[in-house]
Amino acid sequence: MKLREAAIEAMVQESARARLSATWRTHATKDGHALQLRIVDSVDCAIVDDTKKGGKDVSPWKGPAEVVDLSQISRGTISLKTRAGKIVMVRTQNVRPHLHFFRWLGTSLTLTSWNVNVEVCY
Repeated sequence: MKLREAAIEAMVQESARARLSATWRTHATKDGHALQLRIVDSVDCAIVDDTKKGGKDVSPWKGPAEVVDLSQISRGTISLKTRAGKIVMVRTQNVRPHLHFFRWLGTSLTLTSWNVNVEVCY
């Protein structure tokens, strides 16, 4: 009887150890308050659709979208208004501040009086 009890106790302890080990390896959900978002901020949103398999070169980040509701941020979700005017609720881990960038199209303008080269941004 003692041998059976010791074996069961060892299995229970190993099972608990395995669960704790798996817990320590997981990543926590991004805290929504750490993003320091305000209403009307521009953000990018990662849309992951398992039905549409894109290539590795297709970015899941779409944007900009406008933050319209932060009342559920403590639960890990916020509401965004997309460029199409649609209101969507997304998880905070799928949101980042919008990355503004310019596209340089190689058109140059030379000002001869100051001898300056200027790239025109479209």
